[in-house]
Amino acid sequence: MGTRRPAGGTAMPEWIAWGIFAAHSGLLVSDEMFYHRRRILKRWERIGHPLDTLTFLLPAGLTLLFDPTGTARTVYIVLAVISSLFITKDEWQHHALCPAAEQWLHAVLFVIHPVTLWMLFQLWTGGGHILQYVFVIAAAGMFLHQLIYWNVIREAPAG
Repeated sequence: MGTRRPAGGTAMPEWIAWGIFAAHSGLLVSDEMFYHRRRILKRWERIGHPLDTLTFLLPAGLTLLFDPTGTARTVYIVLAVISSLFITKDEWQHHALCPAAEQWLHAVLFVIHPVTLWMLFQLWTGGGHILQYVFVIAAAGMFLHQLIYWNVIREAPAG
């Protein structure tokens, strides 16, 4: 494993980037498979969760489509901030629907989400890395799962 050196920044050991990827992915899959499947997701969650993932895919995908120029960096940062705020939108209702352990997991995800976006920014501005592709593919897979499973395969709650 090597080290990525962001332009004008400090080196980021590759194991840290892979660790962030593993932690974020593991927490997100745990939330989806363990907590969400134990309860009925309301319509706003069935639509909102894929939108959460989409707001992550926008800046992540940008790193694969554009060189890290000044304009692209600015767009990335704006999209990353919007994504980090957007994912908190459901917490007004979650306090009444989710057990404490799920709420705690959401809190951890709120912390790691911007860290993950920072890590992708560092990889992108440091010359690129295979992990950018891995993250975009994994996020696209989660987006499709959330969209199809919760809105096509799983029965909607009555009423």
